[in-house]
Amino acid sequence: MTLNQEQAISFGNVASSYDRVRPEPPPDALDWLVPAGCEVAVDLAAGTGLFTRALLRRAARVVAVEPDQRMREVLAQRSPGVDLRAGWGEAMPLPDASADAVFVSTAWHWLDPARAVPEIARVLRPGGRLGVIWTSRDRGEDWVAELDLVRVPGTYGAGTDSGEPRTAADVRARLDRHHTVTLPAGAAFRDQEAASFRFIRTISVDDVLEWLATSSEVITAAAADRTAGLARCRAALTARADHAGLLAMPMRSWCWRAQRWLPSGTGNHEKRVGRGLAGRCKPYHFRVGTEFGGGAHGDGPWHAAQPPYHGGQDYAGMPAYGSRGQERHSAPGRGYRIGVTALVIGLVGLVVSLYGVATQLMPRHFSAVQQRQITNWEYAKRWRELPADQIFPAQVKYAPPSALDDDQSLTLAAHRVGIARQASCKSATDAAAAAVLDRNGCTALLRATYTDGTDSYVVTVGAAVLPGSAQAANAARELAAAGGAGGLAPGVHAVAFKNTPAAWFTDQRRQLSGSLVAGGYLILFTVGYADSRPREPVSGDTYADAEMTNAGLGVAHAVLSVLGAPVPAAHCPGAPGC
Repeated sequence: MTLNQEQAISFGNVASSYDRVRPEPPPDALDWLVPAGCEVAVDLAAGTGLFTRALLRRAARVVAVEPDQRMREVLAQRSPGVDLRAGWGEAMPLPDASADAVFVSTAWHWLDPARAVPEIARVLRPGGRLGVIWTSRDRGEDWVAELDLVRVPGTYGAGTDSGEPRTAADVRARLDRHHTVTLPAGAAFRDQEAASFRFIRTISVDDVLEWLATSSEVITAAAADRTAGLARCRAALTARADHAGLLAMPMRSWCWRAQRWLPSGTGNHEKRVGRGLAGRCKPYHFRVGTEFGGGAHGDGPWHAAQPPYHGGQDYAGMPAYGSRGQERHSAPGRGYRIGVTALVIGLVGLVVSLYGVATQLMPRHFSAVQQRQITNWEYAKRWRELPADQIFPAQVKYAPPSALDDDQSLTLAAHRVGIARQASCKSATDAAAAAVLDRNGCTALLRATYTDGTDSYVVTVGAAVLPGSAQAANAARELAAAGGAGGLAPGVHAVAFKNTPAAWFTDQRRQLSGSLVAGGYLILFTVGYADSRPREPVSGDTYADAEMTNAGLGVAHAVLSVLGAPVPAAHCPGAPGC
């Protein structure tokens, strides 16, 4: 076994300490790395589940893949509900095109990219996200980098790097190489991006030492070298700690992401994949542009997982239709028996088949729970399957203010100027609204911006996706009771589009906001002036207040009429579970 291989599997020796003292990434790094509304996320080389637990707050389903049994045991104890599987990056126990995202946290350097990258591509759906992250001490500070020099000198070796660092600059250069993602030639990924995020972690000297001891170089070092190295680190840390023995440790998350794609020349295969994922890819994400030359929107295809409905007829084990055998010229007695047997088998198959057809066609009663499940699934299916420009129509008509209602034929119209990328509910709403949506399980927030016919008013409308009707209704009640700031009810953030009448529309220029609810959707809207005037009370201007309100409600109703239209009562045939 090489030194690199020994170090790669060494962490199980300190699994409990690893889980206790190793850091989680900061929220802004997760916002950048994890696509909003992610449904099936894979944490590859999951360790004890530090990153897994972060994913659980952002993905509907998380699959953790980890080769070390000792690490898996800690992960299972800390996160008992996670789908935990034994496996390697080069051999993942997952079917083809089964994940929306695959993440590798603080483990990419242990993988063999030549084998792991094609395997990750196999598991990802077209358009899926590969994300890589390291979260550790920020060696940009010399004193932090020097901990690597005194920790256990002489343990880097040829198996992990090209040489032994001797200065803080050497440590930083080695770390830059360590935190580089290089894909093999011809890899099925594009749109590679990198970013880093700094933060401060307040931590005790003892916990830093325990953290340093979870490094593979320290774990695999000789006992005497390990003890001496950690003693040197204690002396350096104690000299910098406050009177309570605490340190403000500079931290950094290095992030990298790319999108799974099908290389040129595989067009026919791409079409087959698209058909195979029918009902699972969300057209909303397939690069919806704006009317004003906006770029692509969305982070890739997603799937809509149909929930299981108990009580449905299982036809997997039913016999097939009987087949007609070819007549044989043989002894009369034997031929007669064969003919009778074939006839009986054929009749039995026919009866069984007719029974199966009958059970499909006969009316079936669904329980109240099943009705709710089916209804919620039908609502959720809409935002996954409808194109963005159908969810947000190009033009919306709405009623004029009452001051103009003497002309019954008069209607006003709002025109869409752009559709925003899908966002997380937290990032696209005010803090009070985000808290309400989070408590009720908000999955994603879809937004678009409109202007009125005179380009005087701007409306941003947001469709918050909730798990079901009950959660959406509860979120609406909580939002109505939540207090606003500066006279503005908590709601959706404004979305401006350059070179459009909405170019100046920011959160500071929102004048009023509101919401509507139906099905599994809470529709939020906010309205303001198209010019650069800041927020000001509009209640004194009866006409402006009324037209802004009507414009916002009109756009919200139009979106809700698509997403929240009543779902017909479930019946057989035709409903899930039949």
